[in-house]
Amino acid sequence: FRFHICDNTVPSSQHIRHGRPFWTPRRHLLHMTWCYRPKWLWEYDHEDLKWDVVAGITVAAMVIPQGMAYGTLAGLPPVYGLYTAFVPLIMYALLGTSRHLSTGPVAIVSMMVRETAMVLGSGDLPDAKVDVALQLGLWCGVVLLLLGLLGLGRLVDFLAEGVVGGFVTGAAVLIALSQMKGALAIQADTTGPLHKVIYNVAHGLWHAGPNTLWTGLFTLWALMVLVGCRYTRLLQTTPWIPHRFLVVVAATVATWIWELHDTAGIVISGHVSAGLPEFALPRISGYRVMLPRAFLVAGVAFIESIAIAQKFATENCYKVDASQELITLGVGNLLGCCFGAYPSTGSLSRTAINEKSGGRTQLSSLITAAVVGLTLLFFTGCIYYVPTCVLSAVVIEAVIGLLDFRQVKMTWNVRPVDATVWVAAFAGTLFAGVEEGILLGVGDSLLGVAIYGPRAL
Repeated sequence: FRFHICDNTVPSSQHIRHGRPFWTPRRHLLHMTWCYRPKWLWEYDHEDLKWDVVAGITVAAMVIPQGMAYGTLAGLPPVYGLYTAFVPLIMYALLGTSRHLSTGPVAIVSMMVRETAMVLGSGDLPDAKVDVALQLGLWCGVVLLLLGLLGLGRLVDFLAEGVVGGFVTGAAVLIALSQMKGALAIQADTTGPLHKVIYNVAHGLWHAGPNTLWTGLFTLWALMVLVGCRYTRLLQTTPWIPHRFLVVVAATVATWIWELHDTAGIVISGHVSAGLPEFALPRISGYRVMLPRAFLVAGVAFIESIAIAQKFATENCYKVDASQELITLGVGNLLGCCFGAYPSTGSLSRTAINEKSGGRTQLSSLITAAVVGLTLLFFTGCIYYVPTCVLSAVVIEAVIGLLDFRQVKMTWNVRPVDATVWVAAFAGTLFAGVEEGILLGVGDSLLGVAIYGPRAL
């Protein structure tokens, strides 16, 4: 945001364009106002409008099926994924410093929300899980906002890359396995460490019914199409084609025409209430238990978001402010939880699509939010026949891109002690849990700094 101290004279366009505070020495300062608008709005070039519109609609076609899938991954009704892609996205467009970052629901944070809801929620009651998810969003917003106001955004520079890489890769494996319940229509608890999930999935397959075969084949078809589209030359040259959206639409139409939910036992999303989310303050309780988890979720959300923002800022020759990003994510989560959103952060896949589709400014994010809002208002009836197994396939295909074992190999060749941080975070996430994996990786990195000095990691 730009702040200008101004009197009753009209500032020159040069002052506004370059954002320099101006002072008119006319006798004395007659009147002082704080005028604030987003920086990109002051400098907006109308030639960018067509590119922002195309990019915004393209990202919307991607975030609608992804949001529903991530809402299911978080253990909530699918519509809460769309709520998370609405208000936080608007707030980032108004306050954020990255031109391309697309915020909303992501796989890693959704999994952390689900685990928190399983621990602190009252059993399998949907309303209890929703309360926990919204309350977690509230406290994440508070933590991020306070860190941003204290100017602590630069602390991310001291975090070893191996912590993030190992955690994300381990979490991606757990996320893919957690989708086996919906992808195969089996009764299994797919939360917890790796060995527990594998045992529960195998036990569920052993006692599976006939619906598992048809659901598995439907999931396999969707996954083959999605993975094939990811690596085809056509989509690499034309990334604006919304292949995930088209796959979900095709599966939904097939389910509706042939009534696969009755004939083959395909589980569908069911009724979704139409309309934008209503304003409601989340219920606050058990903050002593919630705050430690909120710190972990907020830390992961910020690290993931700032890494993506800095990557695309470097490629497109502009800068982002880490502390302002903290404030923006904090405000987005604080307001978002009042409109049904669970914790949100930047998405690598949607940001890449936004940039490759020609997005120039944050206006593309506002257009994406507008399309999501129109979907909530007028097209929720179309969500009724969306197969949940296809949403599971969308999640599995999305987390494939998070698997990165090359980092530990390259790091091992350069400095083996740095690779131990990646291995510690990866193994801790897989066999102990998400929170334990983060803490183990951070502890290993701090130990490396204590032994080898601050330049070791």
